Amino acid sequence: MGVTALCYGGFGSTITPITADLFGGKYVTENYGVMYLAFGFAGLLGPQLAVRLGQGGDFSPAFLVAAVISAIALVMALIVRRKVKAATIS
Repeated sequence: MGVTALCYGGFGSTITPITADLFGGKYVTENYGVMYLAFGFAGLLGPQLAVRLGQGGDFSPAFLVAAVISAIALVMALIVRRKVKAATIS
């Protein structure tokens, strides 16, 4: 989770090139808006979820949920990467 926190700003600056690589440059502005919207929702909902799960000063459940969400995101990223590679080969 520490690595995820350290990479937060770096990821924010790479959303545009990642979007262009995944979906092409023709509609990058429209796709970028959707991608950044998800980034914004995570920024709003993440801290609220952490506070709710950290009642009483024990944030162990919040870190567990964050680890599970990060694992799910990793699996989703690998699936998207495989589909993009398959689409570019065809």
